[in-house]
Amino acid sequence: AHKRAHKNATMKVMDDVIVIGAGISGLVIAKQVATQGKRVRLVEARPFVGGRLRTVDGIDTGAAWTWPGDKHVRSLAKELGVGLFAQPADGKLVYDSSWGAQEQRDEGAAGPGASRFAGGAGGLARRLHESLDVPTHLNAAVTAIRVDDDGVACEMASGEVLKGRCAVVTAPPRVALEIRYDPPLPRRKREAMASIATWMADAMKVGLAFETPWWRERGYSGAVFSESGPLSQIWDNSDGDQYALAGFAFGRNMLALKAMPEPELKATVLAQLKKVYGSDVVVGDPTRVVSTAWLDEPYTFAPNPAAQTRSYGRPELGATHASKLFFAGTETDPAQGHIEGAVRSGRKAAADVLDFLASAPASSEKKTSSCAQT
Repeated sequence: AHKRAHKNATMKVMDDVIVIGAGISGLVIAKQVATQGKRVRLVEARPFVGGRLRTVDGIDTGAAWTWPGDKHVRSLAKELGVGLFAQPADGKLVYDSSWGAQEQRDEGAAGPGASRFAGGAGGLARRLHESLDVPTHLNAAVTAIRVDDDGVACEMASGEVLKGRCAVVTAPPRVALEIRYDPPLPRRKREAMASIATWMADAMKVGLAFETPWWRERGYSGAVFSESGPLSQIWDNSDGDQYALAGFAFGRNMLALKAMPEPELKATVLAQLKKVYGSDVVVGDPTRVVSTAWLDEPYTFAPNPAAQTRSYGRPELGATHASKLFFAGTETDPAQGHIEGAVRSGRKAAADVLDFLASAPASSEKKTSSCAQT
């Protein structure tokens, strides 16, 4: 149950905008708005920034790629001094089907022209956060949002209330529905948010690091498409001289893998590699295994509805509520759930916030405020 806001709760000086969620969308908004001299406060439910951009021991366990047409995220990477490198695709790709393993030329496991970020996608998010000079609250879940004539009051799970002239929600739409809104969201917006699939919520990513890129030495690109799994897709996830393979698991395979202790997980995926490539090709045991099962992430996964759609970018998803509450995130953009969509939606929301702040008169700021129950 949501806690109620305390009456006469001590309030900080009113911020211009409270950004809810410190994934790449929220970080972009915070940067763009703060650069214009506005007071920004960043609130994140997780204990770290980056959201679904997560790199563990050099291996991306969330978002990873960018493509040639991604002008927004590529300009951001350039601005932050984060380099790009082409997704390795030299060599043979393996299809592991019920008919047996078949080899063919790899034309890009992640699609033509795919590139990754030097230091991982999580490093891009961390670099952006490091460039900010705004208050950041971690382990700070927002449970209720009230919009009134004075601005927006965000109630935290701790009972603390943060007040801003406006706010932006960047959590995945289905997760954002778990926040209580006053006034309530319109029915069409609620229905759109409930029906949209959350990118990565049904996936698990597993990465294995190796001392040498043994697959390259035998003429393979590292890319595998498998019907039997447990990883349905595998690719070369190396970064410089840190050699690794990583892959996706879904459905029953994901449920089985995420229940395994780390030694069993490592052994199971290694057995798949030996089955696909042959025991004589796979050289050495993995030096480490990393994984993220996004199903276990409460701020990414919300229980699936009976029917869900990937109609990302539906107008209702990004529609402003009560003139002061904005919405952003990759699901609000048409870009297929990619990082580009997250960055582009963040830039759009930041522009909308700045327009609002320029047109709306600032109310008198008070150190303390009586906050009605929400």
